[in-house]
Amino acid sequence: RSTLFPYTTLFRSASLEKDVVLDLGKRENSIYAEGILIDADDVIIDGNGHTIDAQGASGIFRITGNNTVIKNITLKNGYCENGGAINYTATYKNPGYLKIINSTIEKNTAKRLGGAIYSEGRLTITKSSLEENNSNEDGGAIYNTKDLTIDDSIMQKNNAENSGGCIYTKSGNVTIKNVEIHHNSVLNYSGGAICITGGAVEITDSELCGNKGNTILYTESELTIANVKLYKNKGGAIHNTNGNLTITNSLIKDNISSHNGGAILNGGKMNLQNSQIEKNIAGNGGGIYIDSLKEYESSIKNCCFKENISKEVLNSSNESEDGLGGAIYNKCPLRISNCSFENNTGKKGGAIYNEASITISD
Repeated sequence: RSTLFPYTTLFRSASLEKDVVLDLGKRENSIYAEGILIDADDVIIDGNGHTIDAQGASGIFRITGNNTVIKNITLKNGYCENGGAINYTATYKNPGYLKIINSTIEKNTAKRLGGAIYSEGRLTITKSSLEENNSNEDGGAIYNTKDLTIDDSIMQKNNAENSGGCIYTKSGNVTIKNVEIHHNSVLNYSGGAICITGGAVEITDSELCGNKGNTILYTESELTIANVKLYKNKGGAIHNTNGNLTITNSLIKDNISSHNGGAILNGGKMNLQNSQIEKNIAGNGGGIYIDSLKEYESSIKNCCFKENISKEVLNSSNESEDGLGGAIYNKCPLRISNCSFENNTGKKGGAIYNEASITISD
């Protein structure tokens, strides 16, 4: 029940007729420091193309009701502990959904988690853009703990201090389709674009370009990639620590890691098919570096490795090290079938540097 939308609880709908500038956070001891409270179920907010500007002084929406729709609106300059623009904490006994449609969420900041959105319910984002949001901990744009679906959207120039420059997902099923994830970054840890610590994530028909971090897609869980382009990222494209990684019909190109695995650093189970690994650079395994304490078997089928580079670097004693496996550095059981290797470069093993059981077939 808010002073901005006093009829929300009664009529369960609100429509903006003009731009709104909030001063909620500037009021002494304001109960609205986290934003406009939406505590009813089945609420629809239609911005009609208008903007709500929190002036960097408060959050914009604090949602505790179920089944909320926010559409045709711009939310900007929110500032809150968790969820700079939107803090969504659904009822656990009856978790509903939050849908964001045809909207822009930009230039919001979270002191901790979720620069734009902090979500503990089912979140769907469609035909929207999340840009230039910041988190002082995790999830530059989104911090997610339940199911998340994003489609036909743009997520760019978001930043997190720790992990998940664009998205940090802790649990739930995440589906990302036809999304541009560009120029997001982390400062300290992993997942310049996305950090996955739980749940299952599927990315299809999308692009990840120009992101920066220790690695761009970081997963400890299950990650499926299909028809995706990962290119010109700084920090290595994918790091699978101990999960299940499946990649099909994708292009991983022009990524750079100062450590191992320019395209993929794999420590879990990996199935790579019908994909191109091109012009990636790393210390060892210019294309792919495979090493797992559990010695998982990986499979690579119908793939092209072209012009990847395993580059020598100097250690603190000014001694040359690395430069092993231009295309692949392997330390676990590996099956390769019907793959091509062209013009890959390394100090040793221009195509493959192998230290484990490997089977190569047509």
